[in-house]
Amino acid sequence: MMILAASSDGGDQLLTGLGQLGVAGAILALFLTFGNQVLKRERERADANAAEVNRLNLSIQEKYIPSMISAQEALGESNKVMGEMKDLVDDLRVELKVKKRGAG
Repeated sequence: MMILAASSDGGDQLLTGLGQLGVAGAILALFLTFGNQVLKRERERADANAAEVNRLNLSIQEKYIPSMISAQEALGESNKVMGEMKDLVDDLRVELKVKKRGAG
């Protein structure tokens, strides 16, 4: 009955009652104790995972979002310059066509 005394969940009365059931009660007490330990461990693991997710989200907000904004601004500038370049090339084509017609 040392297993019964080792319960850390404060359910001493439940375990005492199970101890009165004999071997079946001892096995049930063992399962309850083990289940409580597993539940506690999984809750701690879930809390740790939630904290890690929060840390990563904060990191994304602090580092990556400003970088993405800068990249978007750079792409906007790039598109503007590319548009100006296209207009210049179109103007040069027109001038070349005019010169060819005048030379021909």
